[in-house]
Amino acid sequence: MGSLLTVIHISRCDMNEACVRMLIRWSAKISAVLFSIAFSASSTHSLLKSSFTGGILKWRPHIGLLFGVSHTFHLLFLIWLQASFHPVFELAKTTSILGGSLAYLLMYAMMITTFPRFKTTLTSKQWQSLHLAGSYWIWLIFFRSYLRQVLNQDTGHLLLFILVMVFIFKMIRYFMMRNRSAV
Repeated sequence: MGSLLTVIHISRCDMNEACVRMLIRWSAKISAVLFSIAFSASSTHSLLKSSFTGGILKWRPHIGLLFGVSHTFHLLFLIWLQASFHPVFELAKTTSILGGSLAYLLMYAMMITTFPRFKTTLTSKQWQSLHLAGSYWIWLIFFRSYLRQVLNQDTGHLLLFILVMVFIFKMIRYFMMRNRSAV
């Protein structure tokens, strides 16, 4: 859905810097929402059991792949901005480039290992470690980005709220499971 909206916007875009920057913002927002849905699916379902949350859990791999496609568009728009209008990568801090690059590498590794053929090349523990570390790293990158927006630009409140709620759901589920195993 998000990619379709992006394609529609590109077809109506003037191909100027303002348009590319808007595509960057919207692809980031769409990606953050899709990521949050996929990342919180198991926690949400364990806390709010319903057929709806069960459906989200069932479709989580597909939602995760949609996130990856959407975030690839985000990267392509950043490259477009760099190539045509503004040296965004050259002006970015090295830590931001390294953190974002690691997030993309983890995202692509997670996307590839969503497919059964590649998933079987990893042990269950390796697969879980990759997806756990990758998910939390990507969450941290989104959280940091939207926290900075809230603090510096007074925008991004809703997405920051969603990211915080996702983390709270993950922590509640973690402590619930920990308490169950201790009993």
